[in-house]
Amino acid sequence: MICKFCNCENSDDSIYCKKCGKNLNQKNLCPRCGVENDFDALFCKRCGTALSDDANTVTRVAEEYQTPVTEALPIAQVGTTVANARPMWKKALEIVGAAFLMTALFFTLLFTFFVGINVKLSGGSPDSVAYITGQVGVNLNLYYFFGQAYKDIDAALSATQSYDVNGCYWATEYIPAVMGTIVAVGLIVSVVALAAVSIVRFVAHFRGAKSKSFVNPIITAFALLLIGSVALVAMYHSSVSLVSDGQKVSAAIVPNGETIGGLVAAGVCIGIFVACSFAVRGKDFCKKQNILALVFTLITVVVSAVLLAFAAKGAISVKEGDLYDSESYCISLMTFVANFYLVQSFADSSALIVATLCLVAQIALVVLVSLCLRSQLIRATEGRSKPLALSIVAFALACVYLVLAVVLVHVTAANDSELKLMFTAPIVALVFSALLMGTCITQSALNRPVKTSE
Repeated sequence: MICKFCNCENSDDSIYCKKCGKNLNQKNLCPRCGVENDFDALFCKRCGTALSDDANTVTRVAEEYQTPVTEALPIAQVGTTVANARPMWKKALEIVGAAFLMTALFFTLLFTFFVGINVKLSGGSPDSVAYITGQVGVNLNLYYFFGQAYKDIDAALSATQSYDVNGCYWATEYIPAVMGTIVAVGLIVSVVALAAVSIVRFVAHFRGAKSKSFVNPIITAFALLLIGSVALVAMYHSSVSLVSDGQKVSAAIVPNGETIGGLVAAGVCIGIFVACSFAVRGKDFCKKQNILALVFTLITVVVSAVLLAFAAKGAISVKEGDLYDSESYCISLMTFVANFYLVQSFADSSALIVATLCLVAQIALVVLVSLCLRSQLIRATEGRSKPLALSIVAFALACVYLVLAVVLVHVTAANDSELKLMFTAPIVALVFSALLMGTCITQSALNRPVKTSE
């Protein structure tokens, strides 16, 4: 048996060549159409797909010099030529994109220390809605959970006489505080660590040294900032809308100005980086895979933004009254359970357990959607990340979130009251998580190589 790689003669029962060690039965199959090609072929004889890294390198160098592949430089000379082969406009776009990406890291790192929530009022004074929100005028940031939150809880519990024997009421106060502490510590430590890694890799990259990509940790840091900001609102969300004689007064707990500013600034910079990464591909941008990558990235960004906005809202909405005199509010899960422990003197811990699980599912949904967005951005710029699995898990969590919210209302017997209860936020989150999953499935299906037999 003659080795087709080195022409060495081997015995008929040999599997590997005794001289070069390669598999004697190895086939050179096209990864796109599945056709078998000659072992020394660089391109598929049917569809023209590159069959090796050498083929990609030859094509790239030939395109840079506008030279046909058959007249391109020999493979041995490609390594020393590629570095100087890129046009100046591509180098400029790469530098601009990298500069905006590092700017995004700067905004992410800076505004991480200012993440917080406050109350947004519309159409009235704080006193007109304070009896429902309970937090009007309070500006909470990450440092609040390093001690002051627990002092405020102790003071509030000392001032009330509505203690239940099994401690369920005070648990509804401490659980969000503990989760807020975890979010605060995790966000600050992880973003600072990722920023350090990004800077080291960025310097190594532009010095020409071998290093891992600095894109991944920067986009991951932005995703963590997004997770921390949305999770904080979700744990303490409360909104109220009062209509009296046709006059509307509303208040809602939202991210503070610094948080919104940091997310917008970093997001815009990352968007410019993504645009540069597509523009630097030149004529290749018109290829099907690049156009699909851009379209699905835009769809993922829009769907994820809407999904996160509703995932941050309270799971249960309550409305009473008519068109001219009405009262509607949307509150966090723990606030909902605490109110029923106080008003109806519940002593059963089942409501607390269900509310805790529902809150965990809500925060987990925020995490999965943010990571799915991160994965899509990395896939668009570097092509080596797949958000499909994350989107499927996010859809499953959205289903769990809605089911637990319905179970919570049943456990507290709130559905027996005269109030009109709605699950607007969980339902919208479920719908958009399904859209996100469908987007990822469609993208994976369209990018899957088509195998055909010759």
